[in-house]
Amino acid sequence: MCFQAGYNVRGHRVMSNITYILLYGIIGTLISMVLFTIGLRLLDSVFRFEVVLNLDQYHMLTLASLLSNWETHSCALILEEKEYPTLTSLMFGETMINDGVVIALFNTIHRLEKKLKGDTLTSKMYGQMFEQLAFVSFSSIGIGIGIALFMCFIMRQMRNILKDNAYVQMLFVLVAGYLSFMISEKAHCAGALTIFCAGFVLSYYAFNSMTEKGRTLTKVTVHFLSFVPESFVFAYIGLTVPSAFITNFKEFLWISAIIVGSFYIRAIMIYFLFLIGAAIQRKISSYSFRSTTMLMLGGMIRGILSRTIGSIPFALAMTLPPHDAHQSDNYYKKQTELICRTLQLTIFFTTPTLGGLVKCWLACLGLEKEDAHV
Repeated sequence: MCFQAGYNVRGHRVMSNITYILLYGIIGTLISMVLFTIGLRLLDSVFRFEVVLNLDQYHMLTLASLLSNWETHSCALILEEKEYPTLTSLMFGETMINDGVVIALFNTIHRLEKKLKGDTLTSKMYGQMFEQLAFVSFSSIGIGIGIALFMCFIMRQMRNILKDNAYVQMLFVLVAGYLSFMISEKAHCAGALTIFCAGFVLSYYAFNSMTEKGRTLTKVTVHFLSFVPESFVFAYIGLTVPSAFITNFKEFLWISAIIVGSFYIRAIMIYFLFLIGAAIQRKISSYSFRSTTMLMLGGMIRGILSRTIGSIPFALAMTLPPHDAHQSDNYYKKQTELICRTLQLTIFFTTPTLGGLVKCWLACLGLEKEDAHV
């Protein structure tokens, strides 16, 4: 899924909005995680939410990292790309970077948990976590880009040999992706982030070394290979629909607090970084402010409108181990189930309700086709 997401990025449009994409995708994700962590601690210490009391500090950080995954890609799928090219490219770009950072955060938290063996986190350990995050992120990105560029170089040197065989061209692309993933995992980096970066580089630089048949065959094959795990994840989500109903008032308050808190965190992060981006580019207008508001609202759709992207937070949550050597199995299992159920309920609530309001938001904001500029 991650390779297909990176391989389908529209590189030229993403690069035209790279300032805002990097701000929202990297800095925005880190700000969101910090704010979600503070919010969860407030629910624990001030409001004494019984649900939050079941989370230890590691699972709280895990939930905060997964909630920091903003699915603006879902909103971009509803909008017409030809009518809103700048806005949709910004949504696609933010989602791609955001997914990579969230994956790196998720892996870093669980490596830290294994290393500390359940010990209480201190301020020094938080610093070590961000150091580890930076190391894992840059190492993963470097491996993905390096392997992809190496394979692109080989394909370019063998262009005359490969021009008559589209299947070999396709195999070069797939081998480059999985080779980068295996090397990253062997080096204890984030394999998902590595394969995403490899897919992005391959789609951008291997393009000219492939024939038209090879490009089409590779694109169809990548789509098909990503369809299998995506189908499993969404089939699993669909099978859990009967259990996705809120069973008591406390759970209703919990999900309501998550959704309302997400709205405020998203607004603080987006508008703060929008002003920074405007200061960097020395340009601000009413149109860009309207588009930023649309971007903020679009990130509230948590879910499954995005077939290739929306499954990543839930898929990561499913990889959480059901038990831990340092806690009782029942207690650890309850924390894991709480994270999965929180993501599940927010997906089922926000996808039909907020997803159906996208066209209304466009009308209320007065965003016409020629106005969608950031």
